[in-house]
Amino acid sequence: MPWQLTALLLALALPASGAIWTAALNAYQQKSVGPADTSVLPELWKEYGFQEGETATYAQGAKQLKATAWRFEESTGPMAAYWWQAPEGGKPIPSMKNGLAAKGITLAAVGNYLVRFEGTYRPSASEIGFWVERFPGYRNRSLPALPTYLPEGASSRRYIVGPQGIAAFLHDLPVATPGFHFGTEIVVARYPTKAGELRVAVAGFANHAMARQQLPAFQQFAGQNAKRSGALIVVALPPVPSDAAPILDKIRYDTVVEFSDTVPTKMPNIAGVVLGSFRFVGALILVGLGSGGSVALFLFLRQRSRDSGSSLDAMTRLNLE
Repeated sequence: MPWQLTALLLALALPASGAIWTAALNAYQQKSVGPADTSVLPELWKEYGFQEGETATYAQGAKQLKATAWRFEESTGPMAAYWWQAPEGGKPIPSMKNGLAAKGITLAAVGNYLVRFEGTYRPSASEIGFWVERFPGYRNRSLPALPTYLPEGASSRRYIVGPQGIAAFLHDLPVATPGFHFGTEIVVARYPTKAGELRVAVAGFANHAMARQQLPAFQQFAGQNAKRSGALIVVALPPVPSDAAPILDKIRYDTVVEFSDTVPTKMPNIAGVVLGSFRFVGALILVGLGSGGSVALFLFLRQRSRDSGSSLDAMTRLNLE
């Protein structure tokens, strides 16, 4: 393909200056574009670090597709918004940490973007990753470790990074209790049990000393249902079902590093790797044989020289008087 045609196709595929979505998504052609909706709890969006968003509508014949992207400062914001906006009855998207596909809706958090697709078309993890990585201002940072302390089986999860999150998801907790000036973050989860529903809040602090300092405030709110584990404070929110202990006992502090979603890539060609290794080893053997042969030839010629009465090592003397 001539390079001029390649450059033209690339230019058409890239978003216009200041835009997020491209003019085409596969066979869908863009029809309109506008700002993303953040009218529900706008202050919470800001608290999550929302910067800008865009909604684009696409069409392929009679088929319609609506795509929305919200950009945040860091990867924590999209994850938190994803938990909040996740559609009910959705199924996880293979190869994605934070991605769900429900009837007519696909939602995913990748890097510092949250994206939502509405329509019959369901993009794969690789397609979503390919598009998002080319969005303006895309960054992929590590995710907070706090969610990894939650046991499996939660029916819902919410992430709180400030007072707006407390008001929206944990309004019965006094806003001063977490000590957000420490950079405290809280994850709230619900677990169904035979005796009822367990609500648990796990507050994460930067170090053990901060968690120890805030523990009395949590205990003033929840009594003995608030306990510290390293840099975490675990709170079983009332009413606490009688069979909550097995779930609470699984929440323990440990050092964890979690990474955000990246674009799935193809597995390397194993046969090519093995063949390349053999070629490399073969080249090393040939170099070794060549070097050894050169040394052997030199020693052979040197010995012949000595046997014939001349020496390659003889010093040439100039009789100058």
